[in-house]
Amino acid sequence: MSINLLPTLDLVGFLNEQRQAHPNQSLKNTLALHLPKRLVELLQELGQLPEATLKQLTPTQQTALVDSLQDWRVQPNGTEGYRTAEVTLGGVDTKELSSKNHGGE
Repeated sequence: MSINLLPTLDLVGFLNEQRQAHPNQSLKNTLALHLPKRLVELLQELGQLPEATLKQLTPTQQTALVDSLQDWRVQPNGTEGYRTAEVTLGGVDTKELSSKNHGGE
């Protein structure tokens, strides 16, 4: 499964703007402006995010980072099954049901 973690953000433009404004800011703190901090830390632990400041980020690293964040690959390893299944959307509006004939009015 492929996930674009920042679908509405021009990530290249954002990184370039931040590099101009805050060259000594860590990449981790920069991305935490748009992503949950724990996710950014996880990406760093997985080796998908270099431990660098914006001015230290090379063009090759930036391209790899942008590709990774816009095409983050997740491999599901199973399901929880019916034991933990939940209904989150849908159903029938009970105002439309008749208790006399167990059907619609």
